Amino acid sequence: MTQSQKLTVRASEIRTRLNEIAGLAADAVTDEVRAETDRLTTEYGTVETQLRAAIVAEDEERREAETRGGDVDAETRALRALQERTSLGRYLAGFADGEALTGAEKELAETRGLSTAGNVIPWDALLPPSGAPVELRADAVTPAPASGNPVGQSEIVQRVFARAAVGRLGVAMPSVPVGTASYPVIGTGQTAQFVAKDGAKDAAAGSITPNVLEPVRLQARVQFRIEDAMITRGLDPALGEDLRRSLGDGLDAQVIGEGDANVRGMLATAANGGLADYANPTSTVNFARAAAQAARGVDGKFAGSESECAWVIGTATYAKLAELIQANDSTSATERLRRILRDFMASANIPDAASNVQSGILAKLGAGDGAMNAVVPVWEGLKLIRDEVTGAASGLVAITAVALYNFRLVRPAAFVRTKLKLA
Repeated sequence: MTQSQKLTVRASEIRTRLNEIAGLAADAVTDEVRAETDRLTTEYGTVETQLRAAIVAEDEERREAETRGGDVDAETRALRALQERTSLGRYLAGFADGEALTGAEKELAETRGLSTAGNVIPWDALLPPSGAPVELRADAVTPAPASGNPVGQSEIVQRVFARAAVGRLGVAMPSVPVGTASYPVIGTGQTAQFVAKDGAKDAAAGSITPNVLEPVRLQARVQFRIEDAMITRGLDPALGEDLRRSLGDGLDAQVIGEGDANVRGMLATAANGGLADYANPTSTVNFARAAAQAARGVDGKFAGSESECAWVIGTATYAKLAELIQANDSTSATERLRRILRDFMASANIPDAASNVQSGILAKLGAGDGAMNAVVPVWEGLKLIRDEVTGAASGLVAITAVALYNFRLVRPAAFVRTKLKLA
């Protein structure tokens, strides 16, 4: 993600929060809310200034690259132009109608080496890459609304999923071709030292971990009645879009949770590829203990201060921290953490508290903004499989979405497992 994109996202977050505050009732506007409004307004002005500067700088870099790049840059520009002409909606509509791809959508699929039959969507055509393991062994039917008359029907409103945290933790999601993916990392290496005149410094044995990953299938499936598709406009593509979003939510939950035997997550045991664990805290969290947890990410290597760390916590933890108010200035722990950390958020995909202790994940992003500390390889193409045969006797249609991913903590030392006792 470029600097201008990061700043654009932050500006959007600030505007959203300011709009929420503007919609509060008068008696709900406390001194803390007013202070937050002032802080966000000031930050918004700063972000806007930085955004304009980043856009100008990146445009200059692009122009210089185009001047130097020759055929490679021309090819890149052509690909970007093609990506801009494609539409996810046209992919889904073609899939629903059982038609082969045409136009820009067909050209992009051919560029990525994918089938043009209309059932494989290039990742270029999607919003942030997604994936999720959902196995429906006893298929359930998704019915149309009870009142399905299309007259005056609005577009189908999509579900709301948990806030995605993978990207906020600096996890890389590179696209990989057919075959296994390898992410070698130097574990141990050389140590420099001064030597006397005519002295010698021998080489020490180093180590390189290959981190070879194979694709693992992540899948979701939906089933609906043919009659329902005829009385609810847009049911077929809307369910296809819901499948795509559910895949993304499931992938996020798998990566930042414990995972399973197929793909382990960050909060799995260290023996299973997760983050190092430690004994549960015995004291309920207070303002000082919350700040101390945030500071655990500062190791002088991956992060030099809290401003180079991102912390993702559970919703129960966030609610507890919001209750902790500093006596001298009425600052809440959540407000304080938002100020000192690069990123601080709650996600519903963090596992629930056990014995009043909830875990979280603290990422150290000082070394190249995450630079391959953890990786989720993405094998090209989201495949949609439409089955009108199996349930034909009952008038049922099933759509299965399949994507291929994996996950690995390449440099576990770039992350810290956090634990807070809530009561």
